[in-house]
Amino acid sequence: MAEYGDFSLKFSSDIFEQLDEKELEEIIAEIEADGEGIYDITMAVTRKTTEHQLISSKSSLIKHPMTLVAEAVTNNNNNSVGTGSVNFEAASGNTQRFKKLTEEDLKAIEINQYSDATKRNTKWGIGVFNAWCIEIIGKKLDLNTIRPDELSSHLIRFYAEAQPNNVSSRVTKMPDDQAQEYHKNSLKNVRAAINRYLKDNGKDIDIVKDKEFKNANSMLNAQLKFNLKSGISRPTQHYQLISLDELGKINAYLQKSDPVALRFKLWCLLATFFLTRGIEFHH
Repeated sequence: MAEYGDFSLKFSSDIFEQLDEKELEEIIAEIEADGEGIYDITMAVTRKTTEHQLISSKSSLIKHPMTLVAEAVTNNNNNSVGTGSVNFEAASGNTQRFKKLTEEDLKAIEINQYSDATKRNTKWGIGVFNAWCIEIIGKKLDLNTIRPDELSSHLIRFYAEAQPNNVSSRVTKMPDDQAQEYHKNSLKNVRAAINRYLKDNGKDIDIVKDKEFKNANSMLNAQLKFNLKSGISRPTQHYQLISLDELGKINAYLQKSDPVALRFKLWCLLATFFLTRGIEFHH
């Protein structure tokens, strides 16, 4: 396998040396348009170079498409009044290679890295924090100008005092004491939302990792442990365990000799033996 890899690497290197930058960009653009992976570039280069070599060996009249374009532009330029060097960029009307984006364009690209669910979660988390600020402090905090130590002091109280707004609807789904407290994942989601908001607005602050927020994070962990010990922390809802009868049916299906069954079998083994508490849940 190693010898094959070394040979493939040397072969692809030789092929890349035969092509100029423009031809390589054309091939890569073709691969991206077809939705192929990056590892198919060598294969595409090999295929295209081989095709060119076969065409050239069959007939000298058949030329590379780029050669035909160059000759056509050159002939047209020679027949016109005045001669000179051919400028492909000027002929195409594009004088610069790279696009130039504004600050708004860069901001839009950065924001669009998040899914719609993440955007909604960020909006919700900031809304919870702002609601606490208005009720407890009397005003919204300006997260764009606030100092890290000041923000940390507010987060210490926020993590301990935060409560859901829709308690009346939550009591229909869970006990009263649990309905009045956020689930541990919800509080951590609020913290992550605030952290994302600060990052997206250019603040060099990480409320999860920075030492200035060590006390605030200690309060969050302490609050979660207190809720757990007090029995008011709603436990994580896991999926129902797979019965032994259903496991037998799954095992019978995974014994099939086909690619789909093999893929499912690998997924099942990975989930059972490598995911958190996988063995505990399946025994």
